[in-house]
Amino acid sequence: MLANLIELVVHPDAFFERISKEEINLIPPLLIVGTGILLLIIGKTIPVVWISLNSSFLQNHSFAEIFGSLILCHALSPIVVLGIISLGTFVISRGLNGKGSLTANIQNIGYGMIPWTFYILGSLVFSSIIFLVFHAWPGPPNSPEAAMVLFWIAALIGLVVFFWEWYLWILAVRHTHAFTIRKAAAVTIVPVAMGIWLTIPVQAWLDTIWMVIFGI
Repeated sequence: MLANLIELVVHPDAFFERISKEEINLIPPLLIVGTGILLLIIGKTIPVVWISLNSSFLQNHSFAEIFGSLILCHALSPIVVLGIISLGTFVISRGLNGKGSLTANIQNIGYGMIPWTFYILGSLVFSSIIFLVFHAWPGPPNSPEAAMVLFWIAALIGLVVFFWEWYLWILAVRHTHAFTIRKAAAVTIVPVAMGIWLTIPVQAWLDTIWMVIFGI
């Protein structure tokens, strides 16, 4: 498993070429996505628990209500993305005489979610460090400039992760359906655009609810 992940990161084209010729196994890609979801839930649970223990917001909102409306909805986003990209690329590929099966497509698109899982892991580690620094010891005064710098760094990293992930999906479609790299790239455009269109507004909506509830 570890060797496969290293090959996926270092030599993704060779990885997808090899994996597309082997027996389909959905367990590894589902573990990749499942690990990301678990880390995401942990990252969303910590601040909810902390605020619930250190404020009076539970007087008007139950913990189950907050957990259900925010954490689980956030965790559903990657599942929605995986479903849209997998089904969308499969349907379009079939229309263009693609050779791969739906299960093979789901498998390889799932492998392409590895950058997202790395991003969630990195975010959890970084946010945990920030959490300890600002709550275990007296924190420095508020600095809008520093917050803005962190925002743009996170945005830049997120953009790099997104294009890395898109590149892996292109390779997944290419080797799953025996397409050229250009044809595979064209196949992914609409599903990826749909995934962005559906998940970004939902994310913004959830963040707005978060700020309203906690008075941010």
